Amino acid sequence: SLKGKVQKLKDNQFGKVGLTKGHKNPPAEIESSIKHYKSYSIERAYRGDTFFWGIVPKQGDKIVFRFKPPVILEKYKLVTGNREHPSDRFLNTTCIFKPQDNSIAGKLETYGDGWISAGEFNHFWVAEGHLGSKFGPIKAFQLSVGASSVNWAILSEIYFKPG
Repeated sequence: SLKGKVQKLKDNQFGKVGLTKGHKNPPAEIESSIKHYKSYSIERAYRGDTFFWGIVPKQGDKIVFRFKPPVILEKYKLVTGNREHPSDRFLNTTCIFKPQDNSIAGKLETYGDGWISAGEFNHFWVAEGHLGSKFGPIKAFQLSVGASSVNWAILSEIYFKPG
């Protein structure tokens, strides 16, 4: 190297790292009690246009995906946080679903009114699972916040794969 020479280096991934991963999800009506920041809405995240950026989720907040029409869900995957905002994650958040056939819920541990536990975000900040045809068509899938957060929260991937 030459003394006093300045080399301008640029990481080859700079500006190219994706902050969201979009998927083709089944048609759904979406409701959320969490306000979103600017254009980072849950509807745009569901379509795969961007990520969802919610402002300080509180205990009892919900995001509900109501499938129109109900669908058999082979798989679901939700990812919280992203590389630019690693602390903006859903914490203590449970994933629950509601089958079209209410009699299925009677045989399983439920969260009341026919909602069945699907899981929660793991230590890699991913909530995923396989539901398959054993539950029949699913009417709705919900994220339920169990504890208030001091940070905002991001959903960087939303994927519901019909079966």
